[in-house]
Amino acid sequence: MLPKKHSHSAAKQFLSSLIFGKQVSVRFKEIDRYGRILGVVYCDGAEINLAMVQNGYAWHYNCYDNTPAYIQAEKKARADKKGLWSDPNPTHPYEFRKKKKKR
Repeated sequence: MLPKKHSHSAAKQFLSSLIFGKQVSVRFKEIDRYGRILGVVYCDGAEINLAMVQNGYAWHYNCYDNTPAYIQAEKKARADKKGLWSDPNPTHPYEFRKKKKKR
């Protein structure tokens, strides 16, 4: 049985279809306040971060980034109800983590 289009598992499967067994490169942008590397992932000339947003498998954090291509990609994915946007009430990752902490 295939996972729902907007599930975490579906996002992992989509990402795997793009990069599994391939060499990727990361263009470093910065280190966030939690010590994580933030960057753009490329594989076979494709910008993987953008592909994930375009297909509704990732949120664009517009409070941290104002790249027009990402803004438009999320708007289109939402309008087309792709991936997580097929859910009538998708939960923003920040809200999800906040609820998880309260448990």
